[in-house]
Amino acid sequence: MPDEQVQELGREGVGKVKAWLEATTWFDLPFNAYEDGARCKVATYSGPKKFDLRGHFRGDKQQRRTVTVECKNYTTVGAQQAEFDKFLAIAYSATLKATRELQAPWREDFIWVTFHPFGQSKWPTLAQHSYLSAI
Repeated sequence: MPDEQVQELGREGVGKVKAWLEATTWFDLPFNAYEDGARCKVATYSGPKKFDLRGHFRGDKQQRRTVTVECKNYTTVGAQQAEFDKFLAIAYSATLKATRELQAPWREDFIWVTFHPFGQSKWPTLAQHSYLSAI
């Protein structure tokens, strides 16, 4: 698939995920990687990483948490497993870096969204320490 089609498929997926999350959850996601790239970056130990959407939970401004979203608009099984592992490593690095620098718990949530199932046999182990420490 040509790069332009992949880019457009990604942009379309970001729009769908934004509409879905804002309509069904307590999120405001005003920033996207295509229009607000700098605001969608998160500091990690390997340098800044850009995610597809960034915003916050609705509610009390003093208690508001940031939410960062990565979406993959796949129509078939593809590289989602490798991309998911990379996403977990980046989210962990960002959380650890911010927690150590602020010397306080970091209040940011990371969300992964994909349009096609992948790695179904791995679901029971994805959140286990042994799996996370191996990536």
